[in-house]
Amino acid sequence: MRPTSASHRMESSLAFLSSPFRLLENVTCLFVELSILLISIFPLPISSLSLSLSLSLSQIY
Repeated sequence: MRPTSASHRMESSLAFLSSPFRLLENVTCLFVELSILLISIFPLPISSLSLSLSLSLSQIY
């Protein structure tokens, strides 16, 4: 026999976590965490970035 209070708490928790605002917040947090992780794994110095942009622009023109 399941207590009704536990299932009610679970349902209200799921409803809270599945609200559109919470979903947007979760996706935004995941995106920020992924960006920080990628930047820390593959750092790109500013000089390399400007050099690569210069080379790519020179190939276009």
